Order: sequence, then structure tokens, then C-alpha cells
Amino acid sequence: MLTVDTVRARVERTSAIPTIPQVMKKILKAVEDPTTSPAAVGKLVASDPALTIKILRIINAAVYGFVVRIASVNQAVVLLGLDVVRALLLGVSIFEMMEQTAVGLWKHSLGCAITAKLLAQKKGMSDPEEASVAGLLHDIGKVVLRVQFPKEYQMALAAARDRSMFLLDAEMETFRMTHATAGAYFANAWRLPKFVVESIRYHHHPSLAKTTPMHTVSVHLADILVKAYSVGFSGDTFVPAVHPAAWDLFDFSETQMKELFSEIGDLMAGVDDFFSNPDG
Repeated sequence: MLTVDTVRARVERTSAIPTIPQVMKKILKAVEDPTTSPAAVGKLVASDPALTIKILRIINAAVYGFVVRIASVNQAVVLLGLDVVRALLLGVSIFEMMEQTAVGLWKHSLGCAITAKLLAQKKGMSDPEEASVAGLLHDIGKVVLRVQFPKEYQMALAAARDRSMFLLDAEMETFRMTHATAGAYFANAWRLPKFVVESIRYHHHPSLAKTTPMHTVSVHLADILVKAYSVGFSGDTFVPAVHPAAWDLFDFSETQMKELFSEIGDLMAGVDDFFSNPDG
């Protein structure tokens, strides 16, 4: 039987994940240096043309909704900031695995990114892009657990399906921790920003977030709304209830909720377009 210490050690041993290339490790290390310039980051990313294409495609998708198309990583760093771009770069590398083994999770994650940004905008957050990248990475623990423990994770998925239970509970039975905890360990090992780590750790229990509660609540609500719209597949066959703390913090009126649902519906159509047009 797996122990918490065993699972944590393997989750944090990120070098064992084969799809994270050496160039990505160099980029993430460089971005941690406060003296690193956008040009230096752009030069490193440009050394991997495939990575450049992927990161710009994500940025130019409905996630960020810039009126002008972003043509370079330098431009993205200036507009989004190093923290957001660093998290996006790691996410793009991890999503390589999603494209191969869990496209439904990748689609769900992109839907969460777009919805979290919309929610953050409606609450007047100064950096809604941060909520967006937190939404994009909120289920990263599922990918890491799947890669590090493929047999056991399939068992958890099967238990959730066959016993009509939430995947979160099936993970706890199998790993003695959930994807939220595993994802937070992983993000912390990569020294991602606190708003990313906390949003990952508490996106199912947003009332526990202390440092960045608005980011976490935005991701929590986005996760549930995207499940309700059946965009992608996160591993759960039914939709969980929204935590009361989320409703309290957003405090939407009935009219605002109707407007929100309408906007989300339009955005989710954009997610479908993103996946139906892989070269777009």
C-alpha cells in the first residue's frame, strides 16, 4: 500500500517526468532570477520552436482575449508578467501528457482558465490573468499522479466510475492524498507563485485559502461551472456543490448570474473551437 511519504517524494521528484525537457528547466530557472529580462526569456523559449508555438497558441486563445495577436514571448512577458508566463510554460509542458493520455482533462483545464479569468474580471481583480493561469493548472496533480502511478491512478478512476463517488475520494483511498495536495506539492517543488500553489491546494476547499482567497474561489467556482457545462472530462461523472464561501464572496444577483451563464456558454464554444482547430 502506498504511503503519503512515498507519494509525496515521487510527486516532488519532478525530473522523473519525461515530457519536461531540459530547455524548460533552464527557462524556469532563468525566470526565477529577478534580473532576467523579457528578451532573455524569449531567447530561451525560441530555442525550442515547438514550445514557442504552443505557448503563443495558448496565449492567443480565448484564455486571454487580447485584441491584438501576441506575436512573441517577449511581448507576452511584458503583458502578463514573468510569474504568469513561467506557470504557463510549465503547464504547456505538462499538457503534452494530457494531449496523449487525457485530452478531456486538458479541455476541462482550458475551460477553467477562461472561466476563472471571467470571474476575476467581474470581481474587479487587478490581475485576472493570474486567476486564469491558476485555473489552467488547478488539476495538474491528476496528471502528475497519472504519470508517476499509472496503474494506481487507473484504479482510482475506475473506483470513481464504478462506485459513483467523487474522484477526490477515490484518490484519497488510493494515495492517502488528493490531486489537489499532490498538485500543490508539485507546484511548490517548481517554485511556482503562491497564488498558483494555494489555488491548486484549496480549489475544492476555498474557505481554507488565506493568502490568495479570490484566486482560489475563482478557480473553485470555475471548476464547477465548467463541469456543469460538460466541457472536457475531469474524472467526475457528476457535478459537486459550490462551497458557500464562493457564493458569499461573489454575491452575484440573479441578473448577474444569468449574464454570467450566457457569457460562459459563449466562451465554452471557443474552447471547442480551440480543440477542433489544432493549427489555429
